[in-house]
Amino acid sequence: MTVPPTRQQADHDRERIDDEAADWFLLLSDEPDDPMLRARLEAWCGRSPLHREVWERTRQAYRLIGEAPPRHAADWRPSPEPSATAAAVVAAGRWPYGRRLVAGGVALALFAWLAVAVAPGMLLRLQADQVTATAERRTLDLQDGSRVVMAPESALDVAYAEDGRTVRLLAGQAFFEVTPDVRRPFRVLAGGIAITVLGTAFDVRLEEGGGSVAVRHGLVRVDVTGREPPVSRRLAAGQSIRVAASGAIRPESVEPDDVGRWTRGLIVARDKSIAEIVDMLRPYYDGAIVVRDDAFAGLRVSGIYDLGDPVATLRNLASLHGAVLRQVSPWLVVVTAR
Repeated sequence: MTVPPTRQQADHDRERIDDEAADWFLLLSDEPDDPMLRARLEAWCGRSPLHREVWERTRQAYRLIGEAPPRHAADWRPSPEPSATAAAVVAAGRWPYGRRLVAGGVALALFAWLAVAVAPGMLLRLQADQVTATAERRTLDLQDGSRVVMAPESALDVAYAEDGRTVRLLAGQAFFEVTPDVRRPFRVLAGGIAITVLGTAFDVRLEEGGGSVAVRHGLVRVDVTGREPPVSRRLAAGQSIRVAASGAIRPESVEPDDVGRWTRGLIVARDKSIAEIVDMLRPYYDGAIVVRDDAFAGLRVSGIYDLGDPVATLRNLASLHGAVLRQVSPWLVVVTAR
């Protein structure tokens, strides 16, 4: 009697077939006209319906890589004139790298990226007064003399009244320099976080399910309303607070001069994981960054990193810490173990 495979074995088999399909694609891209290679691929696809299904899905995923425009291109700016892109490379049956680059997990990540790349921008444009594109920083001089610097892929809604000034951070990150006015408190609302100030300079960043606030100078009150019971904290220069998706609150100390350094095109990392740095780089890269090396992502580093060239920054990090970066197309970077 045949014993059906366990769930664990089935998952392992699927992962193995995903890996093999990625290898076949890259081999065929190097030698698209090799009849023996095509015959071997056909024999591999004939092993089971699952082999055939995974091959078709993998081939389609790589085709989408080449055809996909830069993130938010339809929302932020007119489409550029067509040029030699990865689409042309794939159409010609060739791929620029002959070694194994990615496996099934990358294909799944690409499908997810393609599904959400444009829709959020459309929604934000309906809600926000100001929206920045990928790799765009924008400085806003508000009517009271306050100044806001918006990070890439950020959205703000500004509402001023006689008794108060309110700015909603709908997405991304912003650095605020607030002109004092005791009659009109300045409030920033970011998800479940409310920041109230009179005159100060501070940074606010929305993160998945939570956010962070850091103060360069002055004093702010932070009310975390997205948890029960609500929490209120006062932050002075060099203090920061991070609110996790779970509602957990983590106070941190920062160098005051480091707060808002991204407005000058730099990341200052002090004992941060490379995964955190990658998250900071993503809004500055007009495509997808996929890290397939958990050990590399988990490393904690300190340094100053350039936001102006996120690919070069990530390549240097990979080189220094035993990983390999490959730019598979103009809009896909993959980091793997060496």
